[in-house]
Amino acid sequence: MKKFFALAAMAAMLFACGEKPVGPTPGPGPDEEPDFVSKITVDGDFADWDALDASKVSVAELPALPVKYDALTKVKVYADEMFLNVYFEFDEVAVADRAWTPFHCYINADGNETTGGGDALWAPYCAEWMLEGIIFVEGVFNSYDPALFPWDEATATAEGAEYGWYWKVEGAVGDATDNWGALIGENNGLASGAGNGNAYEFQVVREMIPGEWADTFTIGFDIQQNWSTAGALPILTATDENPDGATTMMSVTIDK
Repeated sequence: MKKFFALAAMAAMLFACGEKPVGPTPGPGPDEEPDFVSKITVDGDFADWDALDASKVSVAELPALPVKYDALTKVKVYADEMFLNVYFEFDEVAVADRAWTPFHCYINADGNETTGGGDALWAPYCAEWMLEGIIFVEGVFNSYDPALFPWDEATATAEGAEYGWYWKVEGAVGDATDNWGALIGENNGLASGAGNGNAYEFQVVREMIPGEWADTFTIGFDIQQNWSTAGALPILTATDENPDGATTMMSVTIDK
C-alpha cells in the first residue's frame, strides 16, 4: 500500500499546482493485496452478526440458575485475519450502575494452557493478556478502547497468583498516566465499541497485541459493577462443589 499512498500524494501535489495527472487513478499494484474489510462494522447495529457463518462464531450463554455472576447473558466471538470481534448481551437490571462500567477480556492468545494466569473463574489459568475498558460513562454507552495488561509471572510468584496482573500491586509498576503498568493505555486505538439497548459490540486490532495468535485460542469475559464482578461468561451453574461456576474459557478458531 505504500506505493498507492505515494502515488496519491503525487497526484494531490499536481492538482494543487493546477496540473492534471496523466493516466488512470492509481490503485493497488499487481503484487499488493487490497485493504482487508471486516464483516463486522462497529456501529451498534448487530444485523451483520446474524449474517456470519454460524460455524465460525463461538457462543457462550448464561446457563440455568443458580448462577453466581449473572449480569452477562450471552457472548459471541468472531476472529478474522485482522480483528477480534465480540458481541455480548447483558441483564439491564443487573447492570444498573452505569456511571463507570468496566468490562474485561482475558485472552489466551497462544492457546497454551500451561502458560499465563488469570481470573479464578476459568481453569486452567492461562491468559497472557487482559483488556480492561469501560462500556458506560455517566449512563451513556462509551466506545470500548481498553488498556492492555500482560500477565506477570514474576509478580504472581512473589506476591500470589491473584497479583499476576501486576497493576494490582500498589506502587509496583506505573501510575495513572499508563493505567498502572499497562503495555498499552486506554484510548490508544486498540479497539472500538458501540452499544444499543442491552447489547454491545467491539472490535480489537489483533496485531496490536504482541506475539503470535494460535489458530484456536481461548477467551473469557466479565462485566463489573463498582469494580466487582457482576457477570461472567463462560460460566457454569453454581453447585456446592463449584459455587462460583468456574469452568474453562471459551474456544475460538480464527476464520482465515
